[in-house]
Amino acid sequence: MKIKAIVPVLALLLLAGAQDLRAQDFEREHASYDFPAMVDGQEFIFTYQGTHDILEDLTPEITHVVFVQHGAAQNPVTYFDNAVAGLDAAAADRPELDLHRHVIVLSLAAIGESHVEDNPDRYANGHYPYWPGGWRGGQNSLNEPSVSNFDLMDVMALHLAEHAPNLESMVFVGHSAGGQVMSRYAVGTPITEDLEARGLSVRYIISNPSTFLYFDRRRPDFETGTGMVDFSGEPPVVDGEECPGFNEYHAGFEGDVPEYMARRPVQEMLDSFRDREVYVFQAAEDNDPEGGALARGCGAMLQGAHRLERGERYYEYLGSFFGEEVYGNMHLVIVPGVGHDHAGMFASEAGKQILFLDFFD
Repeated sequence: MKIKAIVPVLALLLLAGAQDLRAQDFEREHASYDFPAMVDGQEFIFTYQGTHDILEDLTPEITHVVFVQHGAAQNPVTYFDNAVAGLDAAAADRPELDLHRHVIVLSLAAIGESHVEDNPDRYANGHYPYWPGGWRGGQNSLNEPSVSNFDLMDVMALHLAEHAPNLESMVFVGHSAGGQVMSRYAVGTPITEDLEARGLSVRYIISNPSTFLYFDRRRPDFETGTGMVDFSGEPPVVDGEECPGFNEYHAGFEGDVPEYMARRPVQEMLDSFRDREVYVFQAAEDNDPEGGALARGCGAMLQGAHRLERGERYYEYLGSFFGEEVYGNMHLVIVPGVGHDHAGMFASEAGKQILFLDFFD
């Protein structure tokens, strides 16, 4: 495998850490709603774009909620618009279900310091945590007091479970950098069993991330095209160079693991994750080894040459790690004719089904 000596400006992740795009690379998007979340006695305000104000508008008709995590551009409004377009398409397919009356879509905003600088009045009245990039893995926010965005997601989900009287199901979906969030959050969150004990079905959708979270030092065997190689002894070699940090967080559980992901023993988290409903949701055309924002560090290259291969091989790894029986609740779905495009994923036939329609049939 060849690793580029010069990484393009949009290559975000070098596996052991993130290279953040500067503020001028994107027009800042500011979500409309505030959600005050109490964590360890401190109030943090988490912003979101939504079909509903979840502090005031949780009607008895609501039965299903979709949490959407944006990508590297930290663009919750765009992700919200495209998730709602997927909902519109599903509703048009099945008008008898009256989906718009029963479904909430919430696009979660992990803001950066540049958001506050861009629109200080928006963030003047309260403590709004912001991240330099570590939100992909649940790291604590940059400003003090700090908090993990994963904590805030937990509090929001539990709020809905407690205050939406007829809620039946939740979906957590992230695409690209948001898919990186979901690959880690689906393993680390402790609230899934609490939600299920309340009678909710819970689903995690990991869509086209640049890298996945692995649980040991094995990685796909690219020599044979199948199976895993165990690097428990010598570190892997990529393009003639050793890659000693390939299993550091957030690709593995070594190195500097954030507080949220270190609160419980790894085995306890994996025992829970094994039984969760997880979709590895890949685009068939997201197969460009030179694709923009694709992580190309040596550790990332050990997961595959491009996002599609990384998703397929990670799904193989899940069966290898947990046993083939895990495929009863963990699924690989590949969308034909779509590239690295969250709008295309959400509005695809499979996207409409796993985001919305499955919960009404």
